[in-house]
Amino acid sequence: KYLEQLYNQGLEELKRNDFTSAQKSFAEITSLNPTYKDVATLKETAKLEPMYQQALNYMGEKKYALAYEQLEKICRFTCKYKETEKLKAEALEKATFTIGFFVDDKDAKNWELQRKLASMITDEIMQSKNPFIHVVDRENIDKLLQEQKLGMSGMIDEKKAATAGKMPRASAARQR
Repeated sequence: KYLEQLYNQGLEELKRNDFTSAQKSFAEITSLNPTYKDVATLKETAKLEPMYQQALNYMGEKKYALAYEQLEKICRFTCKYKETEKLKAEALEKATFTIGFFVDDKDAKNWELQRKLASMITDEIMQSKNPFIHVVDRENIDKLLQEQKLGMSGMIDEKKAATAGKMPRASAARQR
């Protein structure tokens, strides 16, 4: 009778979105009888649902990096909770931006210094392993610019031309 009472109390707490109390109720049931009804699933819901709701709020507010971090917390437990995996991928894509550093004027007297500085900055950013930053290297920027020039000249199909949003990433950036 006590387990049934505690179980019903936990269900009511979930309905009221009192997740902290629900976790306590389900934890007590688990300590007494780990296989009682669907208490394991309800305990998981009480733990993960507030994080999931917060992630959804962040997505609605277009705070994609915060949503990603919240969904990452859920994934530390399980990525199978509701649509966590899908939302995490969407948040990452929407929070990510692409940058590239390069020196364009090879005739400048300090070109080599500029190139080294750009390389050092790029390396530092890539080593930060920030999931929201993608760095493109000089070679890929040059390819992109060539494709865009060809697209503007009408020599290639515009639908197949590279776009800034689809820039190839530097090889080291792929190894996050």
